[in-house]
Amino acid sequence: MFDLKKVDINNLSQPDPESDLISSNLSESLKIDADKHAKNKQISISTGVPVEAVNDDVERDFNLNKIDVDDITSRIPATAKFLRDIDNTVIAQ
Repeated sequence: MFDLKKVDINNLSQPDPESDLISSNLSESLKIDADKHAKNKQISISTGVPVEAVNDDVERDFNLNKIDVDDITSRIPATAKFLRDIDNTVIAQ
């Protein structure tokens, strides 16, 4: 049986919220791909989409919006012709 008389309440330490937060963050951060998170954070900053909501579709749209297709077709017709073939566009990414 547990004897409460032997418990010295003056020596009980209070939990440290900052240490708990850091421990929790460290534990969770090990579950996340750091490079992917950094990329998603940049996309989030550029698009205004919350980092937690950045997914493959958001990333694809972000990357596609960086390409000026009209500029390619008018200034670099040989590249435009090359990119008309889906195999070439897949390989060129």
